[in-house]
Amino acid sequence: MEFEYYYAVLAQNRRAELVIERDIVLQGKVYRQLGRTVTTQLWENWITKSSVPEDIDLLNEMEELGCDFIPDEATVTECVDLIRTTFQRWLKARQAFAAALPKAQGTSYDNLTADIHARLIGTLPTLVPMPEF
Repeated sequence: MEFEYYYAVLAQNRRAELVIERDIVLQGKVYRQLGRTVTTQLWENWITKSSVPEDIDLLNEMEELGCDFIPDEATVTECVDLIRTTFQRWLKARQAFAAALPKAQGTSYDNLTADIHARLIGTLPTLVPMPEF
């Protein structure tokens, strides 16, 4: 149910962003970036927070509590790399589209892209289920 809610929120947010995109592209409206740009350090912070805990005792406790899936480090690394690659491709596509727009519209589109990216990184679910103590 948590994931269902998570994806519902993502869809609602994306719908609102599509309206903003339409206004930028078709009506030339200005969009100012609201959040901060996702930097390499923010990526690394997300990866650290969302990947396998290094504390072997915590992993053992999670198994004892019945966590169904405790991925190994290789699995988490693969997931993180897939997410990172997907976002990089997404950003490149959006940057190419922004470059094709007139300068003011392209800047607004880039600003929106930065906010979308920051929102998605901020709301991605963790890769490892955490026990509720």
